[in-house]
Amino acid sequence: MKPAFFFIVSLLLLPLLASCSEQKVYLVYFGEHVTSTASMALQQFSLRMKLPSYLLKTGRSCISVAEPPKEVHHSHNKVMGVVGMEEGEEGNYRKNNQMGGDFLSKAGSGKNNIVGVLDSGVWPESKSFSDVGMGPIPKSWKGICLTGVGFNSFHCNRKLIGARYYLKGFEQYYGPLNVSEDSRSPRDMDGHGTHTSSTVAGRVVPNASALGGFARGYASGGAPLAHIAVYKVCWAIPGQSKAEGNTCFEEDMFAAMDDAIAGAPWIFTVGASSLDRTFLSPVVLGNGLSIEGETVTPSKLEENKKYPLVYAGDVVNPGVAQNLTGQCLAGSLSPEKVKGKIVFCLRGAGMRVSKGLEVKRAGGVGFILGSWNTSTLPKIQRHTKPAPYMTAFTSRGPSVIDPNILKPDITAPGLKILAAWTEAEAPIKLAMDHRVAQYTIESGTSMSCPHIAAAAALLKAIHPTWSSAAIKSALMTTAGMKNNLDKPLNDESGNSATPFAYGAGHFRPTKAADPGLVERVGEESGVDGGLEPRRGPRIQEIRELDEDDFISDDEEEIDDLSFDFESDSEGVQDGYGEEEFEA
Repeated sequence: MKPAFFFIVSLLLLPLLASCSEQKVYLVYFGEHVTSTASMALQQFSLRMKLPSYLLKTGRSCISVAEPPKEVHHSHNKVMGVVGMEEGEEGNYRKNNQMGGDFLSKAGSGKNNIVGVLDSGVWPESKSFSDVGMGPIPKSWKGICLTGVGFNSFHCNRKLIGARYYLKGFEQYYGPLNVSEDSRSPRDMDGHGTHTSSTVAGRVVPNASALGGFARGYASGGAPLAHIAVYKVCWAIPGQSKAEGNTCFEEDMFAAMDDAIAGAPWIFTVGASSLDRTFLSPVVLGNGLSIEGETVTPSKLEENKKYPLVYAGDVVNPGVAQNLTGQCLAGSLSPEKVKGKIVFCLRGAGMRVSKGLEVKRAGGVGFILGSWNTSTLPKIQRHTKPAPYMTAFTSRGPSVIDPNILKPDITAPGLKILAAWTEAEAPIKLAMDHRVAQYTIESGTSMSCPHIAAAAALLKAIHPTWSSAAIKSALMTTAGMKNNLDKPLNDESGNSATPFAYGAGHFRPTKAADPGLVERVGEESGVDGGLEPRRGPRIQEIRELDEDDFISDDEEEIDDLSFDFESDSEGVQDGYGEEEFEA
């Protein structure tokens, strides 16, 4: 079977693209080939614009000119036991996985496929990246294992087959990397990249759990026998807490994409929905009223003891702005009024974890945030209903670039996902927290994206002749728009959700393996058959430009060079590739 390569960018692509015109980031696509004349012109152009050298790749090339370099602040909302999982353990997992065991068996758990991940790197020592029982590295693999600080060639193996890092764009903007904040290597000092990589293709690891024993059981990526290639493009923001997110520059991301697939990435926009698992922890008031809540804290208050409950806005220090009194912001609470009490804090300004730290600083014994609380030890409830539902944080459509472009395409689990973590950073990413976790629970569209990438890898294993478009079509046309109560999907408040939240619906990969008809996008279709927003000249027009069109005198101002990719007409083919029809 010919190995396939899948590629995910664990970022929100929408704000990245939407900001191009605002930040004057110019992207030029030169199609399949670049002539020597154009290549020379590009190099002269880059010298004038002081572009990072690695963006000057021929073939399917893309250059980014930023004033200053464009960055994407990646704000996170934020799959161990025994070393060396044999392939047989993946088999046991498939047998016990009632919902998808047969599907995983047909796909060989993603065997022979490669998934590329752009994120904050990887923690290679995690058992999720063990290669015991893995097959050989595909012969088609041409990537490398780039060494760096704390990362050597032996950290790559038959599971983690490639690792690179990119920071020229970052350093052009911020200056030299502060090695006390991040590592000049593919090593993940943040945790986010390790989490997403293990979600898409981590090995099956028994007895895994987050701190406190939450979600204990098997941890597995969606395609546990697929190979992983990591591209570190996201870095700690100098002088800023990692809890506030990291930053990923377009220049670095495009360079990574070019190394990974030598062309334009396959884009699948993914929303975030829930699982049918909750971590229940009710708040019981003095009058006996029980208010249901959720939490994943291992802390537990003294049993059968009652604590005073206060609203944060009533226990603040003098001088706190009226509109911020209930937010539990740093330094806002009065220790004299908070000590020994449970504090109710409002969502809104500030990080949620910081609100808990402020309550702790002021002497409180616990806090309640919206429907979240840390006052009692929770219980895990499975097969909850209704599920799935759309999360509050999922990015909703339509596109801000063009309302004719719908998003998301689909939705997948992104709420309270257990996966591997770096041992260089505590799960809450605050300097005062020195706890080490091998696995942790995170939430975000960054968690739902790898679910789709894993499903794509499995489908490619079952249908090796399918194109990316066919796989995307199969996933979208078989997605479900009803929950486990057989009612339409709803949002976090119980109201009916819309396609602007869930796209085609919640993914159902087991059905996508046999979708019936799949939509086909063919390169031969040209530019006249599909949606083609006009933002610049056609590709053919770009090919006809000579080198004078790429060189600007110092006194001349460079015009907007944002060019669109060719649009392809659409068709359909049957699920087995035997017959094709034009749509």
